[in-house]
Amino acid sequence: MPIIIKPSQLEESAKLGAHFRHCIHEEPEIGLYLPKTQEKIVNALKSFGIKEISTFVGGANVTGVVAVIEGSRPGKTIGLRADSDALPLEEKTSVEWSSKVPMAMHACGHDGHVGTLLAAVHYINQHRDFAGRLVAIFQPGEEGFAGGRYMIEDGLVQKFGIDEFYALHAEPMLPVGCVGFIPGFATANADIFKITFTGVGGHGSRPHLTRDPLVAACECVLSLQTIVSRSVDPNQTAVVSAGCISCGNEKGSSVVQKTATIVGTTRSFEKEVQDIIIQRMQQI
Repeated sequence: MPIIIKPSQLEESAKLGAHFRHCIHEEPEIGLYLPKTQEKIVNALKSFGIKEISTFVGGANVTGVVAVIEGSRPGKTIGLRADSDALPLEEKTSVEWSSKVPMAMHACGHDGHVGTLLAAVHYINQHRDFAGRLVAIFQPGEEGFAGGRYMIEDGLVQKFGIDEFYALHAEPMLPVGCVGFIPGFATANADIFKITFTGVGGHGSRPHLTRDPLVAACECVLSLQTIVSRSVDPNQTAVVSAGCISCGNEKGSSVVQKTATIVGTTRSFEKEVQDIIIQRMQQI
């Protein structure tokens, strides 16, 4: 018989999850090494009475945390995973628990992911009438640092005997209280690109004596937009977005710079589409 849990049964656990979410939000950390975040997660797990807790799963500089809860009878080992790192952004929300760290913010909701998993762990630890084992995984370095890969390479699956993984992601486009499920892909490959143009600098009044990298960079940004519209099958999906173009500074109005840089992201589902994007970017 399936176990049906009503929202009213989760109130205490949800309040604890929200509390820990606020604590983590106040002191965001970026990358693979999140010592304060790891400490808060471990302290929360210990306060729930959980005994089997592993830290630094992923390596000496990777603060991956894993907690294990045994069910009342044999069954599969299920991994529930939440990411725990923040982004290099300045918070301007003015909420009571806003970030106290300059240029660091939980803007992607990973604090909420941690809070949600802690809430689930708190409830499940008190109600062990299920088959198998729960392995709660708190993964750092999701934002471009390959934290999941480090944990897998450190033997996450083998050490804890995980049969299946489940995870979720906050979705601000859904109404509060709704959970979304879709067939097929739910999230995309996310690749970061950086392109540097090197030309010949000089004075803006004598552009004929320069090789302007900024013009080349601007042309490139526009050309990159043709990858999705002209090289990807319309029945497939892809995104190519330039997020930053960097060249000189606003005080150098008469300077043609020597270098210009574009940084951005590409998103795709299928491997063949990912390969097309890379190939066409190189050609452009």
